[in-house]
Amino acid sequence: MSSLVARLRRLVALPPIVLLAAITAACRGNKPAPPPEVPSTSEIDRPRGDGQPTHGGGIGAPAAGEPAATPKTDNIVVELDQKLMVNGNPVRLPWRLEEATHVLGEPERSLALANTLHVFDGKGIVLYEPPKSGAVKTLSFHFQRDNFKFMPQKLFTGTLKVQGVRIDARATIAQLKSEIKARWVPFGSDAALARYGGWSVAVGTADGRVKNVQIEKL
Repeated sequence: MSSLVARLRRLVALPPIVLLAAITAACRGNKPAPPPEVPSTSEIDRPRGDGQPTHGGGIGAPAAGEPAATPKTDNIVVELDQKLMVNGNPVRLPWRLEEATHVLGEPERSLALANTLHVFDGKGIVLYEPPKSGAVKTLSFHFQRDNFKFMPQKLFTGTLKVQGVRIDARATIAQLKSEIKARWVPFGSDAALARYGGWSVAVGTADGRVKNVQIEKL
């Protein structure tokens, strides 16, 4: 009994942190505490419930000052006024093919005809590249079906605006002529060409409604 009391007195005299370590070791049968677990890379980068990564700048995070990549999406927004914008990116024609695919993604098909036609089947868009130029001269948006070999499998369902006027399959040439301030030139029996500010907008129709639109730089 006296030896037990002596041992207790010695323990009480220890500093608190040493005493806590001694008690913990005794509870574990004097086995050393296991090393702390380090989360794996997959756990560090695993998204949280809000869809954001859990890391704070580790593996997979962009370097400091590095711009984020332009998101590629099927929801394409094209706006032409004095400048051409595609999904918020300023576009100068000719548009380098590398830049175009950075914004739009890769085309499903490329057809070598008079021009090389890059067909975005899922977006209803065709890009015209003059032979061996590596740059896009014409952007074409398709709102109605056609029998051309290069016709995209799906129609354009994004947003196309010229001078703030939305163009879609419901629009008519008469409506566009009244709302878009440009020099309108007849282009065959079912099309018209709008020219302004160094831009050319060719509008094709079928049954009185817009069928396709092509944008070029004059």
